Amino acid sequence: MKKNKMIAAMMFVLLVLCGSTSAFAATTDYSQWSSGGTYPSDIVNTEYFTAVKILMDRGVISGDTDGLFHPENNITRAEFAKMMALSTNNATTLDSDATSTKFSDLSGYSWAQPYINAVARAGIMEGVGNGKFVPWRNVTYAEAVTAIIRTTNSSYNQIISSGTWPQNVINYAQMYNVAGDTLIYDWNSAATRGNIAKLIYRNMPKSSTTAGSATLSAATINAGVASTVSVAAGATGVTTTYQWYRIPVGTTAGVAIAGANGNTLSVAVPVLGDKYYVVITTQKVGYNPTSVTSGNCTVI
Repeated sequence: MKKNKMIAAMMFVLLVLCGSTSAFAATTDYSQWSSGGTYPSDIVNTEYFTAVKILMDRGVISGDTDGLFHPENNITRAEFAKMMALSTNNATTLDSDATSTKFSDLSGYSWAQPYINAVARAGIMEGVGNGKFVPWRNVTYAEAVTAIIRTTNSSYNQIISSGTWPQNVINYAQMYNVAGDTLIYDWNSAATRGNIAKLIYRNMPKSSTTAGSATLSAATINAGVASTVSVAAGATGVTTTYQWYRIPVGTTAGVAIAGANGNTLSVAVPVLGDKYYVVITTQKVGYNPTSVTSGNCTVI
């Protein structure tokens, strides 16, 4: 009798737990993650939307030719290499990387060759031995997380020496929650596009380096005298944009000057008391933009 009561109690607990899990899943609301129709419809209102949107905005990934993203599809090692090269800013020397002959099995993958060579050069991904990369093979979760850890943890060599791959990497990823809410049941299985997007978004750096110098070439210019004001040009390897503003005399708010989008501003007839400044925005693929505002140049 006691045994039957114990079994019944255990069954009740299981039913409660299962019911609670189902209820939680049923109430998960992704409706706030809406793209407004500008992103693939198969990721709108899903758990993938934020990651895919941000990575698409940064040029790291793109949709398929049919306009969808297909988050459930697997991703090849070649496709993953391109995503990693772009998201880690290792796609700045693609011309030279395109001519590298590190791997002998990239025939037919000319679009991916520079990215594959880029991540290999950066130590992010490796071949499979004998000079092969097998670009057509689906990337596994273990391979993907290994590449991500290599880019985000300077102690990777210590991690890899703690045991046998991939279990050493899996142990680290589980201990430090590298996967976040991405559920990985089989680390050796082929990864899906949606989950790879989430993993990259979660682990890649989110801020770019400091924007370019915002020191103006002149703190003052003379009224009525045609003048130019400038800032240093942006650094190589990043995209730098400029927007100049004018604060009319007697006001405090800056007004954007149409077409004033270079690092030099020409003022034909400076008005006494007006002020000028520039906002410089630096953007790297895979990173958030960083903006800096200069001081004012005053017309005297």
